[in-house]
Amino acid sequence: MAGRSEVDVRLAVASRGQDPPPAPTPPAAVPFGRGLALLARACLLVLPILATATEPAMHDPDDFAHLRFLEGRWVGTAPDGSTFHETYAFEGPHALRSTRHADARFGEPTDTSVVRFEDGIVTSTWNVFSWRGVELAPGRACFEPVQAPSSFCWHRVDDDHVEVVQRWADGEGVAQTATVHLRRWSVPD
Repeated sequence: MAGRSEVDVRLAVASRGQDPPPAPTPPAAVPFGRGLALLARACLLVLPILATATEPAMHDPDDFAHLRFLEGRWVGTAPDGSTFHETYAFEGPHALRSTRHADARFGEPTDTSVVRFEDGIVTSTWNVFSWRGVELAPGRACFEPVQAPSSFCWHRVDDDHVEVVQRWADGEGVAQTATVHLRRWSVPD
């Protein structure tokens, strides 16, 4: 029915013995000045949200250096009570590698991830997942998902203890949290 007016379509439908579709309801008239004011208010509310949602946090090398509290060997305790062994090591001034090891000998690596600083943006990648650094401060680093199911924060409790808090929503949208505890590894006596 291309090129036909709405009246032509309604008449064609009625001639076939069918009920015509209801006529569209015209939009309520809003005085021009009031409509413009409403539009301006909506933009003022939405623009800051869009800016924060699309603009990554900008960092400098000093911000990235705040991650140095993670350097070293750690024994982790997962929420289920299992333990694991990790090493955090800087690979130059703009990359921090986390390596998971099979045992306390810190020999055989079983997994790795990298946090990078490039052009003012800090990203963390692990396998196919990625996060963006949103807060880098002394003893604290938080990351929001770019292509990942959760956010996470490292928080230094003291020189020998770090908590890693992971947040996500389950399949029904209910907020979930898990905390992993890291203890600095020291050579046994």
